[in-house]
Amino acid sequence: MFRYLIYDQIMSLNILAQHLSGINDIRQSSKTLYSLFDILFFAVTAVIAGCEGWEEIEDFGEARIDWLKNYGTYENRARARTT
Repeated sequence: MFRYLIYDQIMSLNILAQHLSGINDIRQSSKTLYSLFDILFFAVTAVIAGCEGWEEIEDFGEARIDWLKNYGTYENRARARTT
């Protein structure tokens, strides 16, 4: 779905990424597993794509991890739903 975005939509994603990257992360860095940008970009794009609820957001991330890596690092995989 996302590989067919028109230029304006891609530019909008870049603008979204710029805005999200400007948010100051006040968490203790030694206690974080994921970057704030990765969390926010992932959650916002999942909701924009129509995801409703955490399970759909998780499914979105698993299905589109390669696409998400175009914008963030996404180094650490999410834990299993049952842990």
